[in-house]
Amino acid sequence: MNSVKRKIRFVLGFVGVIVGVAVFLVFAPYSHWIESDGSANVMMNVSDAEFTDSLEFSILPVENVFAYPGEKNKHVATLRFYSEKNSFRLRSFQLEIGGIDENDVSAIRMIDGDDRTHKGRLNDGYAQFKNLYIKSDVSEELVFDIYLDVSDNLKISDRFYLRLNRPEDLDVTINGNRVYPELEYPVLGSHISIIGKRVLF
Repeated sequence: MNSVKRKIRFVLGFVGVIVGVAVFLVFAPYSHWIESDGSANVMMNVSDAEFTDSLEFSILPVENVFAYPGEKNKHVATLRFYSEKNSFRLRSFQLEIGGIDENDVSAIRMIDGDDRTHKGRLNDGYAQFKNLYIKSDVSEELVFDIYLDVSDNLKISDRFYLRLNRPEDLDVTINGNRVYPELEYPVLGSHISIIGKRVLF
């Protein structure tokens, strides 16, 4: 009897291992879609993605490329989306904050063309804007201004920028299907230099 029980336990254990391996092989390729808090990340596998040349995206330069330590509501970038051929919907996107530590930015927000404010989230060196679902008609520009608050700890001569690194950092749909603009990545915004408050030009 004990021999039969041991055989049953062995078989059940072996089946459990097989099931565990199968689950890992199925879901491992998608593990990078999920963040530590359980929410979906903007990133995904784009090996079979649909790229389009009808959707334009650019980070326009800003007039004032200087900021001082502790400055609030600093305009650092203007984003432009445009399609002459299709209506589209912007669902979410993320931009890398380069040149400074993420902790040196205390808040980031986006103002759309209707003067609505969208709060961004800082996560692992990126500014993320999720659940936007902003629709644009054919030949209608979507233009957004990005503002942020910088830390008092920044030093004079520090520089930072916003950058779109990868196609998957944009979540845009045309006719309900996710598409990726054909761009030269990364797309870099203006470099913002930290100066003293009393510097005059």
